[in-house]
Amino acid sequence: MTSSIFRRGRAPSAEDDGNLGLTHLNPSLDTNASGLGDQKTPFEVDIVAIHGINGHPLMTWTHEDGVCWIRDFLPGHLPGARIFTFGYESKVAFTLSTGGLGDFARSLLVALTGTRKSREERRRSIIFVCHSMGGIVVKKALIIAALEPQHFINIRESTTAILFLGTPHRGSSTTELPKVLANIARIGTSWFTGFMRPDLLRSLAKGSKELGEISVAFRTQVASMRIVSFVEQKATPPFSKRVVGDQSAIMGIPNEHIIPMQGCDHCGICRFASESSHSYKAVRNVLEEVATDATDRINGTGHPRHTETGKSQVKSFCVIPFERNKDMDHQTAAIWGIGGAGKTQIALEYAHRRRESTSCSVFWVHASNAARFSQSYAEIAKLAELPLDVREEELLNAVRLWIERQDNWLLVLDNADYLPLFKTHADHLGLGDAHRHELLRFVPRGRTGTILWTSRDKSIAGSLVNVEQGIEVRQMGHTEALTLFRSLSHSNENARSSDSEDELLDILEGLPLAIAQATAFIRKTDITTKTYVEMLKSTADLPRLLDESYIDRYRESDVPNSVMRTWLISMEQIAKENACAYKILHTIAFFDNQGIPFELIRAAAGAGVKEYDIVIAVSRLRDFSFLQTRIALGQVLPSYESHRLVQLATRRSLESPEKKAEQRLFSEMAIRIMVETFPDGTRGTWDRCKAYLSHSLKAFTWKEVEELNLRVLEPQKEVLGENHPDTLSTLASLASTYSQQGRSKEAEELGLRVLELQKEVLVEKHPDTLRTMGNLASTYSQQGRLKEAEELNLRVLELQKEQGRLKEAEELSLRVLELQKEVLGEKHPDTLRTMGNLASTYWKQGRSKEAEELNLRVLELQKEVLGEKHPDTLRAMGNLASTYWKQGRSKEAEELNLRVLELRKEVLGEKHPDTPRAMGNLASTYSQQGRSKEAEELDLRVLELQRGTTST
Repeated sequence: MTSSIFRRGRAPSAEDDGNLGLTHLNPSLDTNASGLGDQKTPFEVDIVAIHGINGHPLMTWTHEDGVCWIRDFLPGHLPGARIFTFGYESKVAFTLSTGGLGDFARSLLVALTGTRKSREERRRSIIFVCHSMGGIVVKKALIIAALEPQHFINIRESTTAILFLGTPHRGSSTTELPKVLANIARIGTSWFTGFMRPDLLRSLAKGSKELGEISVAFRTQVASMRIVSFVEQKATPPFSKRVVGDQSAIMGIPNEHIIPMQGCDHCGICRFASESSHSYKAVRNVLEEVATDATDRINGTGHPRHTETGKSQVKSFCVIPFERNKDMDHQTAAIWGIGGAGKTQIALEYAHRRRESTSCSVFWVHASNAARFSQSYAEIAKLAELPLDVREEELLNAVRLWIERQDNWLLVLDNADYLPLFKTHADHLGLGDAHRHELLRFVPRGRTGTILWTSRDKSIAGSLVNVEQGIEVRQMGHTEALTLFRSLSHSNENARSSDSEDELLDILEGLPLAIAQATAFIRKTDITTKTYVEMLKSTADLPRLLDESYIDRYRESDVPNSVMRTWLISMEQIAKENACAYKILHTIAFFDNQGIPFELIRAAAGAGVKEYDIVIAVSRLRDFSFLQTRIALGQVLPSYESHRLVQLATRRSLESPEKKAEQRLFSEMAIRIMVETFPDGTRGTWDRCKAYLSHSLKAFTWKEVEELNLRVLEPQKEVLGENHPDTLSTLASLASTYSQQGRSKEAEELGLRVLELQKEVLVEKHPDTLRTMGNLASTYSQQGRLKEAEELNLRVLELQKEQGRLKEAEELSLRVLELQKEVLGEKHPDTLRTMGNLASTYWKQGRSKEAEELNLRVLELQKEVLGEKHPDTLRAMGNLASTYWKQGRSKEAEELNLRVLELRKEVLGEKHPDTPRAMGNLASTYSQQGRSKEAEELDLRVLELQRGTTST
């Protein structure tokens, strides 16, 4: 009783009818054993229909009215096409079959290969039409074909298109499948659920590992295929939701065409009642299109991929490092410029005009960060009715594909200021991470589309778009700025501009955002333009006015609408990206904004920064429009300009409590640079004085420098002593400030004192000593004592020439040393002597650090080779002690001098001429330490010994 009821209600399966393998539905097409003979047919394709789980090779495609569209309708629409069904053991109940997806796939390949034997048959293209699990079987089959080309190369290369009808690429819920399958087979679920094949159901379960592996492997096979996914839009009874939803039915690959099947559930998506059915027309139209393309390709090229034996005629390889440049297939451009220049407003106006003139689809994406990008794509996905319950990467890719399918579209990517978000340099991320982080792969391409970027970063031209596709938005000219101001303030646009309007626009430097801020504030407070200008002139009011926000319905709520805040975002980005650029920007903010020489830029970067790094840093500031290059006629190095408001915003950014230390650092650095680089005012430096003067006046007042020097001087004297080189440098700077303030008497007195100490501590030829002599000469000139100024300048010149001879001596010593090391070895006494002479040259040039390093090496080798008590070793120890003394390191100098004196007494005796000399050096060290009593006693002993030596 039970079995008869089941047999009456059950639909036939492939096993029941013996319809396993391929069944040719229109064999009347054949005229001979080879299949086609000489008959000319319009469509040279083989169409293979593959049913799903628990399906039937014919009944799966048959409507309840008894109409089978692949047998009854399709041959008439595609004359010449051979139409097959493929049956396999897909039952999941009451079956002894144990076959899995791999078995079904291999059976398909074997059947097709056996059917396509002749040359004419093998040259025909293959189009698969798959329902449900049939699509998984086809994907698995093509993966196997690619892995076993010796058996199935013809199947793999002949496949031109696949139509997936409700295929669960990502699986379905196993709890729903029994009911669905019962519905398909028209039986009661109470009988059905007890006899399921759990292994087959698990392979189709949501999140199935096997399905995942098939999907990943299949992605590499689809480059030359047309992929069309038909998606059911109706729930399958008795359920309230679709069996295979968008998330599973859509593969999300680049060339996928997605077609929603309105009114179709999981069963109805492959069964059509008539030729006029809209669902049948949707499938038929796709089949006609892909069959036409396949036939044209065969007839147009002779299908050269295969020989008469079906194997490739020529084995070809392709190693191309990049995909095809798709920029050639669509229009793209980038608008770039400083924040507040009006880039977004230009893009907005263009989008509206494009929409009005062409009725194209317009999509606006906020590209300032990854989260905003994804949010914008999610909004587009809602509009396109794409699945939202998918992984983020799949959603982004689905949106990209959907946009590409539109006939005419414009995509605006606004505020793409952080370019590594879209395209990362290889040295910024690891090889495996770079592609994963790039959002550019989700930006659509295609001949039917246009992409418009907006960015503050100039380097977008040449990175995300071609160089010639970059458009700079510069500050407005006066006429444009006036028109904008009049429009926003609702005043008479035809009237002559007033003086206050002209002055306002000049102060705001033609920046649209600043003009919009100004008009908003004027309207809100009901003040006159003249009053607003007076407020702008106030050092206290200007920053606050430029930081004032206003309501702008044409701007995103999370995008700053004040000049200050807009630029602050760019400054923060620069700080993260290039520390040198950040340092330069904030240091030159305390200079004049025009005519900034490259020498000051270099100094602002700091000591030890390589020229290349400085150039890159300047380039980044130029990219953000914070610097502009100016090269005058006859100039070798460029000079630079910056918006005055940019400088103001930069200084303003340092006024917060947590930035006070940085503010002090950069302002003092600007002062120090001017003190160190400002020319001495002699005739040959007048042009440089003129170029530097405006920056000096902006950086500080001389009174501020005086106060700064006095503040630094006291702790230096206390900690280092008055004779320390750093203390002397500060004293020299203080003397210079006196001179600049016209206090020549004080400048002279302090300059003489500094010069005396520098000659004693650093020697006369030291660069710092020469600089002090030059400053003192300028003071004499200021006092009208031209004769004394001339004599001092001549002495400086003579010493500078000697410095040049020291350079020659250095070069010669280096050459001799190189040869001695090569011939005699580093430890030879002659080599060591040359090393000592070179250290002495460094010392005379004021290069005490290099002198110290070389003296240490000489001393180390002499101790090893000659012993500590050898005269040459003692001489090296004395030289090193002198170097410490010149550096102000009196404690180390004292220890070394004491050791030298002790050894000289032991080896040479107290009365030897070298011993009093060692005593004199130790006395100088005591003097530097302020131990004048001990220094005096030692000097008296030296004098006594020298007299005794002379009398003897």
